[in-house]
Amino acid sequence: MSFEYGRPSKRGREIWGGLVPWGRWYMPGADKATILSTDHAVVFAGQLTMPAGEHTLYMLPDPNAPKFVVNKLVGQFHTSYSPGQDLGRVDYSMKKLPAVVEQLSYSAEGKPGGGGVLKLAWDDREYSVDFIVRK
Repeated sequence: MSFEYGRPSKRGREIWGGLVPWGRWYMPGADKATILSTDHAVVFAGQLTMPAGEHTLYMLPDPNAPKFVVNKLVGQFHTSYSPGQDLGRVDYSMKKLPAVVEQLSYSAEGKPGGGGVLKLAWDDREYSVDFIVRK
């Protein structure tokens, strides 16, 4: 699993509910849309199966029920979104961080017993979604 994305900075701005408004789609990244590439199918939150290949990541920010969104289109600019091309949406988990993350960061971490968790950290929050890899 690999990520290709621009890393916007906080630079003293209010991010969640400010620069990134609640209730409107958002492509977490900068410039070209964020691409997630995999060699195998991945199942997010036990519900959303993403085939191997390249997909674009979006989110629906919400203070209580944020969504992780996988879209089939790739190569578009980060201000473009075609919801009709969504592969699917699942809930993101959110936790407040003890320290501010200046630059947006994606990571994928393995979990004991298999699978892993995809994380998006920026400002005072970390959004995460569990996944398993189908081989």
